[in-house]
Amino acid sequence: FFGSLVIRAEVVGGRIVWDYFTSPLQSLLEFAPHIRRCLFRNRAPRQGAQRQRKKEKSYKFHSDRLQISPVLARKMQRIPPVVLIDAYSQGLFPMGMDDGSIGWFFPERRGILPLLPLASLRLPHGVRKDLRRFPWQIRQNTSFRKVMSACAERKKTWIDDTILDSYCHLHELGHAHSLEVWLDEQLVGGLYGVHLGGAFFGESMFHRVTGASKVALVVLIDGLYSAGFSLLDTQWTTAHLAQFGAVEVLGKDYLSLLQKALRKKIAFPDFSATGAPTEVFAAQNKKNPVLFPRPKALVASRPQCGAEAG
Repeated sequence: FFGSLVIRAEVVGGRIVWDYFTSPLQSLLEFAPHIRRCLFRNRAPRQGAQRQRKKEKSYKFHSDRLQISPVLARKMQRIPPVVLIDAYSQGLFPMGMDDGSIGWFFPERRGILPLLPLASLRLPHGVRKDLRRFPWQIRQNTSFRKVMSACAERKKTWIDDTILDSYCHLHELGHAHSLEVWLDEQLVGGLYGVHLGGAFFGESMFHRVTGASKVALVVLIDGLYSAGFSLLDTQWTTAHLAQFGAVEVLGKDYLSLLQKALRKKIAFPDFSATGAPTEVFAAQNKKNPVLFPRPKALVASRPQCGAEAG
């Protein structure tokens, strides 16, 4: 392990934890505790050591933020899918840093959006108007790279080339999805994220027409609820997400929710078959408070909103 680049995989709690090292000193310092355990594994534990191990929770990692160096990030070009999937299953997510490195984060207070039917969502009046405003069309996975690129069009972004290529590859494998809002055959808004079991990890959203991203979010929440999902991860909470009922939970509570969601085996919903958002919102009334399933007459009249693309 004294080379210029070291990649280590360690099984922790039945799952693989990946570490990346770029210097011999960092490798030696990190491996020292493991070497010591191997040399002295038969020695009786110190007083209180067993008690201390019991206090340690499985959600604790080597640090709240693991770092992939700029040199390694440039060499690898993309994060391996197995690393991304395993990281998400343990509550970690990557972001591109200003220095070109890839940082891994686990917020102490995690943002989530409760999954509710449309009738129970706390929608601002402006969002209700946006849903009726234009003849929006909902499509999914037809322009995943374009959605990610649009999300990156801001002054400061964590979506660098490595993140872009990594998630596009994850999308090709069926683990990442985009939900797109189209108007007059133009992509005007949308969002993307990662799907594992009964959890969806929202990464970012964008809009080019006012209200488009809100439309995508409302359709996403209602569709995930109807499909049986139990977790919609937003990473952090913002004033914008708070309008839709986003809340914060402690990291350990989040991991409990995550493990329950990962036990579910749920296919990602077909949002392109749910009809235009104007029809979706029209389905909300006292007699039919839950959107899915809608009346047969409404289902029969829904427009075709585009084909699935890999």
